[in-house]
Order: sequence, then structure tokens, then C-alpha cells
Amino acid sequence: MNVLLVRPPFPNTMFGHFLLNAEPLGLEYVAAGVKGLHDVKILDMTVENRLPEVLEEYQPDIVGCTVCTSTVNTSKQVLSRVKSFDQNILTVVGGSHATVQPEDLFYQDIDIIVVGEGVDTFKSICESYEGKKGFADLDGIYYRDKGVMVPTPMKDFPDLNSEPFPDRSLTARYRPHYGLLVAGARPLTFIRGAAGCSYKCSFCTITSTLKGKVYNRDPDSIIEELASIQDESVFFVDDDFLLDPDRAIALAHGIKKAGMRKNFGFFSRADHIVKWPDTIEAWAQIGLGYVMVGMESNRDEDLLEFKKGTTIAVNEEALRVLRQHNVWARVNYIVRPDFDLSDFENLERYVRELRVELPFYTILTPLPGTQFYEEKKGQLITDNYDLWDLTHTVLPTKLPLKDFYKAYRRLIMRSVTWGDKLRLLKQLDTETRIDLAFSWLRMVGRLRGIVKHHN
Repeated sequence: MNVLLVRPPFPNTMFGHFLLNAEPLGLEYVAAGVKGLHDVKILDMTVENRLPEVLEEYQPDIVGCTVCTSTVNTSKQVLSRVKSFDQNILTVVGGSHATVQPEDLFYQDIDIIVVGEGVDTFKSICESYEGKKGFADLDGIYYRDKGVMVPTPMKDFPDLNSEPFPDRSLTARYRPHYGLLVAGARPLTFIRGAAGCSYKCSFCTITSTLKGKVYNRDPDSIIEELASIQDESVFFVDDDFLLDPDRAIALAHGIKKAGMRKNFGFFSRADHIVKWPDTIEAWAQIGLGYVMVGMESNRDEDLLEFKKGTTIAVNEEALRVLRQHNVWARVNYIVRPDFDLSDFENLERYVRELRVELPFYTILTPLPGTQFYEEKKGQLITDNYDLWDLTHTVLPTKLPLKDFYKAYRRLIMRSVTWGDKLRLLKQLDTETRIDLAFSWLRMVGRLRGIVKHHN
């Protein structure tokens, strides 16, 4: 059979992907699970928006689509076009939103919804479809039966060491487009060494999807996969890379022993950086270039409300540790919908004084599957998932909406001084500087027009 896996396009409301465009790692895993049994192709519509031509050329028997919250609508549009091309094509969706809120995908042009990890499940779906069997005996899905979506029992989370390495050959033509631009990381390869987090931040979906459990891969397996990666920049997508500091140091030592050195990046909590600075030192020795840290706020009371488990003092110490080892901090701060002008100004002043190298600002969003969503779903001002991109507010604002976005735009543009921007640019190569300049111009244009999507 011919299997087409699709990453849908971002909605035109988004701007964040100009600075970060990640490879579709989930699709690469799913593709690896069926490669050799079926012919597989990946179409990344964030880069190559030519679905009709691919359908005509490839004539797929099955089309699978990965779905996050902000691409619920574009995924439905993609699969409607698939069904218009050939009603007999089996359409399957999976991904984060399919796992936390599958009912949003009870849609006439979707045949099967995969809940949870999809590698083995999708392989079983392909086998059943090829053998003209039903889907009732497969766990971890919703399947269409006489027009009604029927659930089957949930599957346990798999042993990560049993998963195949993702098939990156299927995205080779797209790889120049994958990167974290402001860190000079392009092309950028994503790798998963673990899944899950034991913390319970109220705004995060990880708590609900993995129930506080953490699943690790063996370091030897990670090193073997790293050895197969050609790109110089590698980012670990582990939900909390330093959750197990002994494991993090052992992995760094194993990579060093193997003679590998790359521009590494990973996610970490600020308190873990402070508790275990030796992990940062060990990784800096093998090329750690930047760490993404959710510091979230300039106010301790916000961190307490978010159940973050950190303080402002800890956040600032984490910055000091990273700088001590010449590691950039890509810091996320949360903009609350109830901000007034003084809140925006205070956050801008705070970030400028700290001289945060790479700040990013997401608007506090009740993502489906979170405790915060359950608390706030009665207050939502829109049900358009295109706006669930963390750069639109979906909750009422204290300021008039136009003034809120004007202040948000100012915060993004002014919280890093021109001197610090130039200092950052000097550390990047010429091609990256040009890419970054054009991306910032595009982002500014989106920011200026962002409010219109609510009208």
C-alpha cells in the first residue's frame, strides 16, 4: 500500500513558526514503524503546500495527519481535500490534540483517531486495512462505525527503547527549513531521549497525557541515534531534560567518549539548572549552545498560581549559571490576559535589566487537556482553534483588545535593547543573520495585523 503522512499547514494567524520550525518528529517515527511493509511518503505542508499534486502523483491508500490544537481546522481541511480526491482513502489522525480532546476530531472526513503513542497503533491500522479487517480489535483508537466514532480501550505507553529510530530520510528535502533561527540552529534535528514530566504546572498538557509518569531511553540507544544524525544542531525534545541529573551527565560523558560534538539544545526547568549546575558544565563541554527555560513571570505570585514550583530568585540564578558556561538562555515568559499597561511595562523593564538573550512571550492560553482549561472554558471568547497558537488571547482582556495587542507588540520589540540585538547578531553567520532579519520583518507584519483575527 501507499501511505502518505501529512503535516498540515499552520493557520495564517500564526507567526511563531518564522523563528522556530520543527521537523515532524512524530510522523518520522510513524513512518519508521511501517517502512518496509508499505511505501511511505511524508508531505510537510508548512514547507511544501502542494497536496493536490502529491495525491495525484502518489495515489495513497491511507493518509495520516498529525494534529496539534492550533492545526485542528487545517487538518480537517486537508482530509476533506483527500476525501474529495478519493472517498476510499482511509484517513487517520493522531498527535497531541487527538490524544487530549479526540471529540474535536469527530468529523465526517476522518475515519480513525489515534489516541496516545501512534507507532504500533498506526502499523496495526495499516495491517487491518490491507487485510480488509475491521478496527474494533485495535486498542488506542476511535474508529467510524455506521457514522459514529467508537472508542476502543487505551493502550499503555510503550517502552521507548522498543521504538524504531525516526526515518529522517523522508524529510531530507525539507531539512534546510527546520531550525531555531535565533539560536543559529538551522538545519535542526529533534531527538527524543525521554517523555513525560513529574511536575504539575496548571497550563501544561503533559500532566494529563502521561499522568505524571516519565519514560526514559537507554543512553546507548540515544548515542547510537545521534551517530546517525548529519545535522550539526540537535535539540532534545524531552519534556524536562535535567529531571534525572545523573542520567544527563552519563549521557554527556557517553557522547564525549564517542567523539561527538554538536550544537545541542534542550528544555530545562530553572530550578534544575540551579540544583545541578554540573550538568550544564558537562553539556557545555560537548557543545551545549542554548537551553529553553520556562521562567514564565517576573512575579512570584504568578509562579505560585501557575504551580510552577520555582521563584524569581531561582530563575535569575539559573540565568547566571547558563552565562557562566557561555550557554544562551531562550526564556519563555507568559503574558496574562488581565495585564494592564503597567504590567507590560514592568515585564519589559525586568527583561531588559536582566539582559535575557532570547526572550519569547506566549499569551496565557487554556490548552485542552489542562487543569487551566477546565477552570476557564466557560470564559472563552472564541472557539476558533486557529487562535490557540499562544500568540492570541482566547480569554477576555483587561485592556481593550487593540490596546492589549499594541502593548504585546511593544513588549516583543523592545524588551531586548538594540545593543544586545547587535551582540547576538554578531555571533551568527551571515546567512542566519539574513534569515533572522526577514523573519523578524514578517513577524512584525503579523503582529501589526494580529487583532483582526478576532473581528
